[in-house]
Amino acid sequence: MRRDRDLEYLNAADLRERTARGAKAVAQLVFTETLMSTSLGVGYVCLVRLDEYYRFITSGNQALRLELFESNVRDHAGSTAVNNAIGQTLKSGTGEDFW
Repeated sequence: MRRDRDLEYLNAADLRERTARGAKAVAQLVFTETLMSTSLGVGYVCLVRLDEYYRFITSGNQALRLELFESNVRDHAGSTAVNNAIGQTLKSGTGEDFW
């Protein structure tokens, strides 16, 4: 028995455009203060407990939910020279705050 199915032919440009869009991700973030919008209306500012943020960015098995991040955002890369230097800076407590 043959069933009719929708078939869509895609060329290379179509495939490239669809993969550039990325997957849609839905997640719930619990914040402690009222959400504020920026004056331009394109961003938000809120206060979030660290444990809630961790729950937000990780899956049930505590793996980082990569679909929530832009591809150019750097996540933890393990024990590297850069990460070790950052760790030493944070542990030393000296120097000016960078923010």
